[in-house]
Amino acid sequence: MTKRTTILLWIVCLLSVGLASGAVYTFRTIAMYSQVCDDDLHGFPGLLQTVGFVPHGKCKALPTGACRLPQACEVNGKEGHCVTEIIRNRKVCICVPNKHTRP
Repeated sequence: MTKRTTILLWIVCLLSVGLASGAVYTFRTIAMYSQVCDDDLHGFPGLLQTVGFVPHGKCKALPTGACRLPQACEVNGKEGHCVTEIIRNRKVCICVPNKHTRP
């Protein structure tokens, strides 16, 4: 194997690892902030929300980010309820689907 081929192989490997890491970070961010009822996320989550990758929840939140009273909401066409969670040391209101039990 020549020196040029070895360098090219290393560059391709490093680019592959970089792209895979970016994809994992993006999917993790989408999963973390999905159905957040805050319309003004900042940074990378805000960019993903603006583009449409992070769906909006339909809960009413207080200015602190916490949910108001327990309230019903809709998640992907299914019934849900609003809960307050802490994401990266910040309170956020999230719409989560109800778990139905079988009779």
